[in-house]
Amino acid sequence: MSPQPSLEDETLSSPFTFRARPKSLPSYRSSKALPYELREHCIIYFEEALYCQALTLLISLLTSGNSSNQISAAFVPPTQHLALAATLALHPSLTTRARSADRLQAANLALRYLRLVHQHVGPINANFHEAFAFTSAGTSSRRGGSARRRTGDDASPVAQDAENVNTELANVESVWARAEDFWHVVGWAFNCSVLHKRRWERWRVWLEYMVQVLEDDWNLRRNMAHTDKVDGGEDPREGSLIVAYLGADGSRTGKERRVVRAIFADGSPRALTEFKEIWRHEPLSLKKDDATTKKLETKVNIDADIYGDYLHDDSSSDLEGPGSPTTSSAAGPSSVPSAPPPSAQPSAAPPPTLLSYPSLKHFAPSAASSLTQFILRSLISSSAPLPAKDDLTLEVLEQSYLPYAANTSSVADNAKVSLCVEALLRLWDEYSRLVWSGDLHEAVEAGILAREGKAKRNGRGRGRKGGSGRRAKGWGLGLGEEDRVWLQGSAERMRRLVEMVRVRG
Repeated sequence: MSPQPSLEDETLSSPFTFRARPKSLPSYRSSKALPYELREHCIIYFEEALYCQALTLLISLLTSGNSSNQISAAFVPPTQHLALAATLALHPSLTTRARSADRLQAANLALRYLRLVHQHVGPINANFHEAFAFTSAGTSSRRGGSARRRTGDDASPVAQDAENVNTELANVESVWARAEDFWHVVGWAFNCSVLHKRRWERWRVWLEYMVQVLEDDWNLRRNMAHTDKVDGGEDPREGSLIVAYLGADGSRTGKERRVVRAIFADGSPRALTEFKEIWRHEPLSLKKDDATTKKLETKVNIDADIYGDYLHDDSSSDLEGPGSPTTSSAAGPSSVPSAPPPSAQPSAAPPPTLLSYPSLKHFAPSAASSLTQFILRSLISSSAPLPAKDDLTLEVLEQSYLPYAANTSSVADNAKVSLCVEALLRLWDEYSRLVWSGDLHEAVEAGILAREGKAKRNGRGRGRKGGSGRRAKGWGLGLGEEDRVWLQGSAERMRRLVEMVRVRG
């Protein structure tokens, strides 16, 4: 097993090396706390569900003083308010189940405010490490539901409980309390990308923001480590968000595998079991007639007992899911039909003989290589002499990966190993250009024969129950047969690639 990467690792020494350090780091404004009176105003707005007013005030305070010749420190609210803004940008009651234009505007303002805080102040000055910390409901003093703001003579402007917002969205219903950790959020978001397109639209922009925060936070702390590091002092990178999300408390056991599973969550039953919905009935939408009616109830008239949507609570009777009769007419083009028409069913043909591995195209070459090797290490035979690091070379390919089968006789596992080594082979050819040699040809052939031979011992494949009875959708194949088609197809593609390399010289 390869050692854990060190925080000192700045570059990758493989042919796919690139320097992750940015050419220039942005300059941020310093931050200062909100005055007590302004903080109280924001808390009252939030607790009365006047989200637009609260966020508009915060945006105004943040951007004030930025246009002057001498840029002043920016007003930044307590971390509880930043955490609430992150929830408001996502929560179904303000997005996919928003009962009024005002609530939808609040979600958009929350996302805009978070982006402005990141742009003006940066992740360190805004203390995102505390604001964006995941915790189980009720255990955090930062946003504990039982904490109440003090009032009267004993009120203290600096008391921690004076900063709490006493609403469900700020406490037990916050994304930070509902989710187990960041990877639960990632896994559920990618499940939505397959199954719930409307939710994915919101999760996507939120994840894009979080990834940018993680990257900038790490780059800033790495720069601090190189320029301001004190001998014997704590490495600033230890306090980064990404280290916290990966388990800086020592709870890294199995974390790496969970990270990979979250990134590749595909809406399958297994992915849905591990990465469940964050909020109850999250994928459901408002019924069409209910959403139309609510447009007429946005005005508030206390004398006439008209409170708009402030006293209305979401209930299952107001929601519709994929199985509701009106779904197809109301969901719009972004919804996913439960079953395609017969004409859209795939033909009974095996997988294509040529694959471009489109998913790897979204990764930098070094990242694609490292990720593929990480997956491969858990599948390949224990007799394979795995390299100590994930620096990919042609020698590593020929000696450590290409000639070996899986560590089981499962057809599925051997197919996965074949697809992984094929991906590495194609990656090397694309970025470093393969050169034909007898060693390369022998390594490819030895691996193909080893995997096919080992897979013959068990035709059904581990974890594929009923492989001879259940059929692969659209192919007319049993699940065990499907795995074998992938294994044989990968072998054929590698042979063609090696032959193409030989011909081109």
